[in-house]
Order: sequence, then C-alpha cells, then structure tokens
Amino acid sequence: MPRLAKFDPKAVERLCLGLPGATLVVQWRDCRVYKVGGKMFAMLVPDRDKPPELWFKASDLSARLLADLPGIRPAPYLARAGWLAAEQSSALGKRDLEAYLRNAYALILERLPKRVKDGIAAGRSAEPTTPARRKRRLRDIA
Repeated sequence: MPRLAKFDPKAVERLCLGLPGATLVVQWRDCRVYKVGGKMFAMLVPDRDKPPELWFKASDLSARLLADLPGIRPAPYLARAGWLAAEQSSALGKRDLEAYLRNAYALILERLPKRVKDGIAAGRSAEPTTPARRKRRLRDIA
C-alpha cells in the first residue's frame, strides 16, 4: 500500500498562484477556486469536520488511474469532466501532487482562446473579456 502524505493547503495556494495568469476566487461556501483565463483548474474545498480536500482537473487516463488510490476519488459534480478530489492525507506525494496541479493548469490553458493565451503569455489580464464586461467598462469610463 502506498505511503500516505499530507498536502499543505498554503503550499498548494503558493504553487497555483505562482503559475502565469492564475487567479484565486473564493466562492461556493468558502471554496478557494484557482482559475486561469476565468476557467477553474483546481480548488480547495473546506469541510467543517475534516481538513480541506483538493479538487483538480486531470487527464482522462490520470483520472481513471488515480481514482483507485487511497484518499482520492472522483470529485462530486465534476467527475464527468475528469476532476478528482484528494483528501489531505492521500496517496499522492508532494512532487506528484505538484505535477498533477501543473498538468491541471496546462489542460485548462490549452483550451483557452488564442487571444487569452497570448494575454497570459504577455503578462496581461488573465480574465476573458465578455461583451457584458466590455459594456460595464465603457459605462464606467463615460
């Protein structure tokens, strides 16, 4: 049986926010949602009775393989999109967890529109500009 390692939520946050264009949004009952280009790639989900879980996007193959490990399961509501939920004490070591978080970021980044990816690469805002946001911005300028 694999050795169970604890992940540190603060280290997860430092890693996620250290990725280019990554942002943090607190939503849904205090979930810490990490996004790139306005799309989620990972989140820390609090629970009153136990330590927070780390939910993250995984490739189809990784999702099938990792779901069988102790402390890892398909994420509720997001499993069909290839998301996994890892308990704080799961079979993933620190290096593996970092690699899967970087992969989650890359999976989401590659599906973003070219102009958003170009903006992230240039260090500009990672949030996509929607017609409603443009309209609000123009209204605020006027």
